Amino acid sequence: MQQCCISLAPCSPSLGSMIRILKCAAIVGMWMACGAKAHEAHVHGMAKLEVVQEDSVLTMHLESPLANFFGFERAPRTSKERDAVQRGMERLRDGDAIFVTSPAAGCRLKSVAFDFGALTPAFTAAAGQHSSLASTAPPGNEHANLDAEYTFNCKAPEALHQMDVKLFEVFPGLGRINVQLVTPKSQAGRNLTRGSSRLSW
Repeated sequence: MQQCCISLAPCSPSLGSMIRILKCAAIVGMWMACGAKAHEAHVHGMAKLEVVQEDSVLTMHLESPLANFFGFERAPRTSKERDAVQRGMERLRDGDAIFVTSPAAGCRLKSVAFDFGALTPAFTAAAGQHSSLASTAPPGNEHANLDAEYTFNCKAPEALHQMDVKLFEVFPGLGRINVQLVTPKSQAGRNLTRGSSRLSW
């Protein structure tokens, strides 16, 4: 996350308020509890989602194998695969549709950013976007992840108590999401599945 330390290094006091420091510590603690294996695992069908609410800002960081969204983890080679990337990217960009928050909170998507690692140039080109990055994927690379960050602004953050994660409905390859949740009143780990996709706090 951009505004929070998520490495094992101590959070910087310059980040400001005590609540932000507590959020940093909570995220680090939850990742340490999961262990190095969970941090490094690349498992098809599974994804990780970090959710942080701070005042009127709701930020989410999604990490997942590319196969969960596109069916492959390399540069698209055919027109069918390029079409799959375009469709998948259109769905992923629509944060208001895949992360449905409490209606009374009035949350709206402010920004979204994607990182495909070494495959960023190939995937942004297939999606009709421009990237100045050069591909550095080594020959025979078999695994690749998507990192996406969504930022929402909420008009009534005090009314924000739940979120329906619709990723399962639009991406059949996704089976489970491990969630790390940090809000002013809650720090917890949750597991979401196709049959239980509502996150409440």
